[in-house]
Amino acid sequence: MNPAEKTFGDRLRKNHQVVISSFQNNTQNHYDFIIDGIRVEFKGPKSVNRGGPIVTERVLVEWQAVLRPDDTPNNVGWVRGKADYIVFDEGDGYLWVSRAELEGLVFPVDWKDFDQRGNYAQDYKAYRRAGRDDLFCYVQRVDIMALPSTKKSLDMPVDL
Repeated sequence: MNPAEKTFGDRLRKNHQVVISSFQNNTQNHYDFIIDGIRVEFKGPKSVNRGGPIVTERVLVEWQAVLRPDDTPNNVGWVRGKADYIVFDEGDGYLWVSRAELEGLVFPVDWKDFDQRGNYAQDYKAYRRAGRDDLFCYVQRVDIMALPSTKKSLDMPVDL
């Protein structure tokens, strides 16, 4: 568990029942916590390029995960996992969004026409890192904010 996940879990543990997912549920079913019975995948802040500045206006969405030697052949990305909600750490709060709604937002992406050049300049374009079997795209944060389920909160929203 990374420090951002630990902080998130500790913060919510004050008012909620928080269970840390098993290794299998974390790596194969793509949820980090069960909070009051709701499966949650937590995503910390990201940069577009490793070591670069944190980007808040664009969000990376993983369609297909890197296949690890200990995984089953199921390497769906976290947007197609079994979490009920994806929670993005924004520093000043957490952005809660329905995983199913987020999957619907990126479903139209042409996942077979991916780019491996690594500049990641275009939103809603499939990318794959060279030498890996992952697939992901970037979406605009404003598009996530427009999804009906999206809420920003320091705690778990009461109306999930």
